[in-house]
Formats: sequence, structure tokens, C-alpha cells
Amino acid sequence: MRIIVRLAGTALPWRYKDSDRLGDWIDSRPWTGSPTVRVLRVADRTSPEHLFDAIRDAVTAADRNATGVEVTTLEATDVDTDGFGAAVAKHLDISATRQTLELAMAFGRASKMERPTLWLIPPLTGTRPQVIDETEQFVELVKKLEPSARFTVLFTDTPIETLTGRHFDFTTGGPAIGTDIFTVLEDHLWAHYMHRRVAWEVGGNYSLAKRLSTAVEEAKISRGDDSGFEHVLGQEAQIAYSELPQSMKDALPGALTAKVGDSSRRNSVMSTMFWNPSHFGGLALVPWIARSLLALNPVRPFADSLRGSLVCLPICQELLTACFFLETHVRGQIHLPPYPPDSAKCREAWGRFTNFPGYPAILYPSGSPSVPTNPWAFASLGELLTHEIAKPFGTDWRHDLRQLRNHLAHCQYSGWEAVRLARHLASRVST
Repeated sequence: MRIIVRLAGTALPWRYKDSDRLGDWIDSRPWTGSPTVRVLRVADRTSPEHLFDAIRDAVTAADRNATGVEVTTLEATDVDTDGFGAAVAKHLDISATRQTLELAMAFGRASKMERPTLWLIPPLTGTRPQVIDETEQFVELVKKLEPSARFTVLFTDTPIETLTGRHFDFTTGGPAIGTDIFTVLEDHLWAHYMHRRVAWEVGGNYSLAKRLSTAVEEAKISRGDDSGFEHVLGQEAQIAYSELPQSMKDALPGALTAKVGDSSRRNSVMSTMFWNPSHFGGLALVPWIARSLLALNPVRPFADSLRGSLVCLPICQELLTACFFLETHVRGQIHLPPYPPDSAKCREAWGRFTNFPGYPAILYPSGSPSVPTNPWAFASLGELLTHEIAKPFGTDWRHDLRQLRNHLAHCQYSGWEAVRLARHLASRVST
């Protein structure tokens, strides 16, 4: 399912945790089978509209004009007030004053005669927590009365006001990794860079990203002015932090220590201050909050961890992957002696590999052609360059590659200059 988000003057495809799962569900064309009720979880009430647009496009593509399925959005206030059955009756101009049985029969009859429908329902206000049970009961009644009725219901909820434990998780997202850092035209690179950084800064929260993007665009930052960009990020982080309830600020030190171990604080603290950037098991502090805390006290407890939260992992991952690829190319071009001298550090690693059955030998599949056959395989790039035969004259750009790779591998900041340097190094190899 293709989800397009525009930030900092450029549009990029985004991915969420359950992008593929929701896309697979839509591709299965649920509106052609037995009516079902599902839930889409978003970050907050203001964030689902771009997802609704993507769902409409995905439904149209999956249907291929076979059924003429319609995607219709109900008013959340109507569902909140009277429930799904009455809200959809109002939409279809069916009298909502009928008894439930009559209402279900009329709705089922309409669903059978018209084209199938996917009903989208924006986040509710939380005044009707029983709405999923009500809707499922109503749907079951419709199915009994009109087995040929064809429709699907997709509710939307938030981490603060959940409707069910079963849901498609679209709370946090971000630009797809591995798409354009090295292929986008130079004139568009700065905008792409800012888009990715904005998405990371807000912890993948769409509505916060739109707000931060507006501030970045209004600042009219010059191309490549990473310091100016950082200044805007800092200003907006401090504004957002000042707007947090004092109770959240008070809970943050304990949350940092315990990773929100107190379930009573989980919804209010975790959903706002912590996120799962790569959908791993652990949680990380949302970057803009880490930025605010560091601005208030750069030597506070957990300061190094907070600085680590600011490292934009998607950019870092792309750059580091490129460095690995470039280093593989460089290693293959270095002219070395057949065997390293006794003083070479790689001989120690080679001894562990050949003489001990544990690490690192266990990392290589038995019989694989990838198994090293020479101590040079365990040498760092720096050591290889030190022992190179016939070194080049002048400045050696390969040391820039080595230093950038080490910088990224040790979780250091990956900003604009790192992007520019990586692209420059990539051009050296491709020419």
C-alpha cells in the first residue's frame, strides 16, 4: 500500500509497522466476503486522513473494477452518539428510529443491492468504548438476515483511546529506507534530507511532523544550512516540551530509568514520550523530547543515551550500508603482500578463527565459500591501507571512507555533511 507524505517541501513514500499487513488485507478484497469489523490504530485523532486517502487508492487498485466497491467515511460524531448501525442508517437515509432488527434488515437489503462498501470511521471521542462489540453484534445480525450483504467496517482508534487489542498499527511511520539518498538529484537532496530528519525528530508521528514541517518551511533555511536547521529543531522542541502537562514532565525521570515499567503510566507517558523506531522489542525516547532535555541540561543522567536518540537511524543505516559496499570494493583493489607480517593485528584474529571452535568461526556456515582463507580477511581497512604495496601519492580518499564508516558504526550523529561525504565517496568508486 503506497502512502505519500509531504514534508519540508517534498513528498516521499512512508511505511508504518503494519503497512504490509493492511495492504495484504486490502488485496484480499474483504468486501467480497463475509462482513467484518477491523481497527486501524493511529497516533492521534488528527492523523488518519492521509491514510484514508491511501486506503481509497489501495482499494480501487485491488478491486480492479470487479465490484465497483465504494469507500465511504462516516461522521465520527454520529457513531459516537448512536453507534454504527444508526450512523450508517443516517448516511443511507434509512430511518434510524426503527428497532434494531428492522434497521439491520434495511441496511442488509441496501448492502446487498448496492455496490459493496468499505466504511471508514475516524477516531471517536472515547464516549462509546463498547462500540466495537455493538458493531460486531449488529454485523452478525445483518449477516443472518441478509447473507448476501457485502460490506466491511474499518474503525480508527488511538493509543490513548483504544477500542480493541486487535488492530493494524499505524501509530508511527517514516520514509521508506533505501530509496533515494544516493539516487536523488543534487538539487532535491536537501529537501529529502530535511523530510527524513523531520520524520525522525517527531518519532514518526504524522501530525507532529506536519506541524514541525510548517515551522521548517516558514524559517526558509538555506540549502545545506544544517546549523540553521538544527536551530529550528531546537526551538520547536522547546515549544512542544513547554506544552506538555506537568504530570508528564514529572513522570519522565522515572520513565527513563524504568522504561515505563508502571502500567498505570503506560498510555499517557509511553505513547507521547517513547516510540519503537524500527519495531524492535525495546523503546526509545522520542527525539524532540531528548533534544529538549539536553538543551535544559547537556550533562544530565542518561545524556549519552539521549544524544543517541537524536541519531536518525534510517539515514545512518543507508549511509552505513553504502560504506560497507564501498569498503568491499576498496578492499578488492588493494595490492597486499601474500601474507601479513608478524606484527599485523589481523594475525591474532586469524589465530582465534582457526584454533578455537567458538566466536568468530561459528558465524560462518560450514562449507560456505564465504569462509576466510587468509589473515587479511580480518584486517581493518586502516590496517590494509597501512600494509598496501605501492601507496598512492597525495591525499588518500579511502581514509575518508574508513573514518566515515567508523563514525557511523559507533552511533555518532549522521547529519548533512555525512550525507554529502557518503555521496562524494560513492562517486569516486563509480567513476
